[in-house]
Amino acid sequence: MYWNETGKYQEEANKLNELMPDYGYTTNDYMNLFITISKIYYRKYNDGDSIFEFEDKVEKYIKPFTDKIDFNSYKDYDGQDLEDLVNRVIEFIKDKDLSYESVES
Repeated sequence: MYWNETGKYQEEANKLNELMPDYGYTTNDYMNLFITISKIYYRKYNDGDSIFEFEDKVEKYIKPFTDKIDFNSYKDYDGQDLEDLVNRVIEFIKDKDLSYESVES
């Protein structure tokens, strides 16, 4: 998940990536949070996209956890902001039940 595979929570990210469905979202809100932040992170570093280009997904899958992951501090100024947000998401979900059923969306 981390761009150079040297992130603070690289081992946890690798495990979470293995759990992610190949396509779409799930019945698990925590997994959907990780899927969304993973897509945003990839698109930022691969295509230069902004998190704000994913407003519908942010609203649905990230904002419900605003207080838990300190989403309000995210400004999208640079990659470091996004990496910090990814770290907070992984810290938050690493001990959660991530079992799910896949759904289209």
